Amino acid sequence: MQLILPFLSKILKIKKYEHCGEWARENRILPPENSEPGPFRIERTPYFIPIALALSNPKYKQVGVECASQMAKTELVFNFVGHRMDFRAQPSMLVFPIEKLAKNVSKTRFQKVLDTSPTLSRKYNAGKHDNIMLKDIGGSYLIFSYATSANQLCSYAIATYAIDEFDRCPIDVEGEGSPLELVVSRTTTFPNAKGLITSTPLLLDSSPIHKLWKSGTALRWHIKCPHCGEWILPSYSSFHYDSQIASCVERAWIECDCCRGEIDDRYRKYFNTPGNGKYFYIEESTGKRYTIEERVGFDIATFWISGLVSPWRSFVECARRWLEAVESKSETRKQAVMNTVFGEPYELIGECPTLKAVMDCRRDYNHGQLRVSCSDFIFMTVDVQKRGIYYVIRGWNTKLESSLIERGYIMGDTSKKEIWQKLRKLSKKRWGRYEINYIFIDANWRSAFVYAFCKRYGKRYVPCQGREKMTTPVQCLKVEVTKSGKRIPYGIVKFAYEEGHFKDLLYSYIRDNEKWFLPQNIDEEYCKQVTSEILVEDGGKAKWIKKYSENHFLDCEKMQILMSILYRIELSEEQEEISKLEVFSGEYAPHKNSQDKADSLICELIDDTKTNAIVEEKVIEGTLESIKDSDREQLLELQEVQTKEKKSRINSKKSKLSSKNVLQVLSNSDNIGLDVWG
Repeated sequence: MQLILPFLSKILKIKKYEHCGEWARENRILPPENSEPGPFRIERTPYFIPIALALSNPKYKQVGVECASQMAKTELVFNFVGHRMDFRAQPSMLVFPIEKLAKNVSKTRFQKVLDTSPTLSRKYNAGKHDNIMLKDIGGSYLIFSYATSANQLCSYAIATYAIDEFDRCPIDVEGEGSPLELVVSRTTTFPNAKGLITSTPLLLDSSPIHKLWKSGTALRWHIKCPHCGEWILPSYSSFHYDSQIASCVERAWIECDCCRGEIDDRYRKYFNTPGNGKYFYIEESTGKRYTIEERVGFDIATFWISGLVSPWRSFVECARRWLEAVESKSETRKQAVMNTVFGEPYELIGECPTLKAVMDCRRDYNHGQLRVSCSDFIFMTVDVQKRGIYYVIRGWNTKLESSLIERGYIMGDTSKKEIWQKLRKLSKKRWGRYEINYIFIDANWRSAFVYAFCKRYGKRYVPCQGREKMTTPVQCLKVEVTKSGKRIPYGIVKFAYEEGHFKDLLYSYIRDNEKWFLPQNIDEEYCKQVTSEILVEDGGKAKWIKKYSENHFLDCEKMQILMSILYRIELSEEQEEISKLEVFSGEYAPHKNSQDKADSLICELIDDTKTNAIVEEKVIEGTLESIKDSDREQLLELQEVQTKEKKSRINSKKSKLSSKNVLQVLSNSDNIGLDVWG
């Protein structure tokens, strides 16, 4: 085939370009609203020329670019896809973080590429099948997709793909894997498939583009020093300015490591001239440099470019923006400047255990095993998501020591009853004579299903809800919700808790390394999730920020700490049986809010909670007549509070129907939609 192509090119008069930058120079005209309208000039961004060559090299199946914002990386994506569509006319896909962005780019920016490119405009077929998300070019199609939909990413077989702003895409798309994995799986039938992934990095510990960069050739853009001719790496560490006050900065420069020469904005045209910049891989141990040709054994070419070399941004502007962020004392502003201006992933500075501290909590037992020393109580906590359920099962003793027994993920649509049946089966799991005492389920997502599930299966299942700020660490609320979301008094009891308070407690357990234990074969992903949030100072206030996108096991573990406090497991052995029966201690109860009947003293709610659990349990089993005499008084007290109208309506229906049909009556009434579980 390689021998035939030159002859076909001569016969068909097809001009072959060395790389997509050359193709863009002759086939792209930037529109008037562009900052530099007219014919496209790849020489304006010389740092993209080696990347364009790598995209044309059959040696590399994938090319990754990590750089600052506003460096024309989206134009590189357009050049790559346009060149491939013009030369090969094979199915291609452009992926963006969200649907709205994909539509906007297709409708405005890429449509102008089609209209202004002589070759693409001739091949573009704007027929009835053409729309915003699908373009017919040369008899093949270009799909505009978005990373939040697995169906969108898996609907077509493709030969060319490009993912823009990879760090802003979800790590896991609807429980089916990363967007990159889903897209690559659609290229199997094309041996010449190639992809381009670009992004501005975000956080050092969790940046997908930075991880991709480290997994490939890991090349950095260097510039030649105009004073001594040595290659230097432009980065924040080599960047200097003449004042620590943003408004007073008048001069900024890069310092050469070799001659200590200062390279300021006067040399910008010099180091952005082709030939005065080059990519190198730097070996950390020796400091030796390697070019891309010397980096053998890689099928992924990855490049990093500092925002300091951008032709559209001055050093003084970079210094002022950074100092303004520092003066604001906001970690989020500092991160934004480090990412977008310097093109470097940001390392958050705050309070959070290290990954090593979590791994040091491992003990000599395996995942799935119960340690008898931590078996007085077994708690299960559940984090409900749209496409699955994360759970943690942990054993506790009265010394507040705990060992992780099992953690896992149940995949499935949480709006369907099948996954809830799996959760119910899992919650019945036993380890010899030991079983799970209580199950706490996070109700921030699919709350109606969580309430219905807990209401159906009785007092062992308790809904809870984390909140950012509260007047007290924990509140006990009474909630009853219909399918339409309407609240009705005397429904189900749930606990609301302040998330930051219990994250602090969890992190203190991890740092102490004396009471919180993990199995010896725990995986690194779990440890990363447990420390996925960090407490930083933001504008003079403490703020929790995600440093890792997935935090489901952190949510489960902080609910474990919540349960250990609610059930008072630190009580002496003589009081253990009492603590098992009581949902909450009156001593720890929040103050009663007279303005809201839903918030009340926990000591008042204990009796109601027991009564509701008893009534619901008896209704499910169809044995209302077998309620104990000791509980009947509590039931009567609860009924007195109810309105006469509701009481008479329910009693009349009970008298007409057998106990077998009581559940169906409650399901069709204004209570939570229990028919979901019928």
